[in-house]
Amino acid sequence: MKQVIILFTLLFAVCTARVSAQVSPARFAVEFNGGVPLMLGSIPASLSTYGGLGFRYSLTTAISFQASVNVGTMLGKQNQQISAFPQPETVANIKSYRTDFYTYSLRGQLNLDRVLGLRQYNMFNRINPYIIVGAGYTAPRGDGIVAERYFGTTKVYKDGFKDFYTVQGGLAFRYYLNPALDLNLGCEFNYTQTYYLDGAFQDKKYDHYLLNYIGINYKIGASRKRQHIEWMNIRFIERKPRKPRPDNETEPQPDPILAQQERERDSVNTAKANAVRDSISAAQTKEAKDSVMATTPDDSATAAADTAKRDVKTVKDQATLTGGKPVGEPKRTPPKATAATGVALASNGITETPFKYNVVVGAYQKPKYAFIFRDQMRKKGYDQASVYRTGANSRMLRVVIISTDNKQEALKALRKARKEIDPTAWMQVVNP
Repeated sequence: MKQVIILFTLLFAVCTARVSAQVSPARFAVEFNGGVPLMLGSIPASLSTYGGLGFRYSLTTAISFQASVNVGTMLGKQNQQISAFPQPETVANIKSYRTDFYTYSLRGQLNLDRVLGLRQYNMFNRINPYIIVGAGYTAPRGDGIVAERYFGTTKVYKDGFKDFYTVQGGLAFRYYLNPALDLNLGCEFNYTQTYYLDGAFQDKKYDHYLLNYIGINYKIGASRKRQHIEWMNIRFIERKPRKPRPDNETEPQPDPILAQQERERDSVNTAKANAVRDSISAAQTKEAKDSVMATTPDDSATAAADTAKRDVKTVKDQATLTGGKPVGEPKRTPPKATAATGVALASNGITETPFKYNVVVGAYQKPKYAFIFRDQMRKKGYDQASVYRTGANSRMLRVVIISTDNKQEALKALRKARKEIDPTAWMQVVNP
């Protein structure tokens, strides 16, 4: 046991030194597993438990190595119809057994995602499957093997229980929980060359066993900005999380000035349409009259007077609809900031012709969120933060902290933004 403690201490020291020295990616991990051992011997197995601790180093994205220690107990029992004079050491004379053990292992793990390209399928987006191959050393713990016989006698095999080696192989899965933690699930088969694990040795049948486990894998030094090497190609890592809506945010109310101007414009358009329709109707009526009878000078004068009165009435109606304002398209005034949020509305402050180099830290479809984020950047000290769209028909609004024609100045701001605001900040070059 002392040798195992020394081994894990050395591994942890190397792990810590490696993490502090490297920049990216993380390569070390520690595992905590627990589960159910299942004996494949001469006597049926019963429910029992074991636990384990392991250190793992990932050499590449596909290959890793692990050192681990497992501590547990294996149980089993049977019901037999025995003869009146049974042989003491026969399998039929064993009623139950209890085996306490230590297992020390060194294994290699092969990441099937890197070999088979499983990440392209959605079902493996958060899952890494592994093939495990290795060797172990098993030693007795406590009383070793205790076999209870029929007729109330007990046999302890501690002195006869020899330490032995195992060959291990299995399949494991890791489910990605977050950059620091994975969920482990696996099953390992241990091939042995001993008859004593189940307390029955006369049948000369090797006592192999399974270790079924579930646990947690902690990736040392991993974070959102520094992924573990086994998850470098996970697709959803680079997705930018949606910024939460502030609690004090309210929906912007329509500007009363704009609403009044919209109503006035609709009224003017309606009046124009009615005037055109009346003019066409009058012209058609006049042509019909001219084709039936010739007009007299008095009739012409009367028709001219009627036309003048109708034109005056149309102008008066239009003036009444527009509140006495001149007829025509009203001039739109820029919207004002809402009192509730202090955030400008969509059409205020949006630049359509930025400079050549623009450091983008956010992109939104709804203007109100773009302006909220812009104001947050200004509070952080980025006084040049602004909102712009790349074209008149573009629906995407981008929040930039600087817009300039100086490339070196933009690159300096980009490095600062990736460090202080968002590692996914980028620079857009327009009008090259």
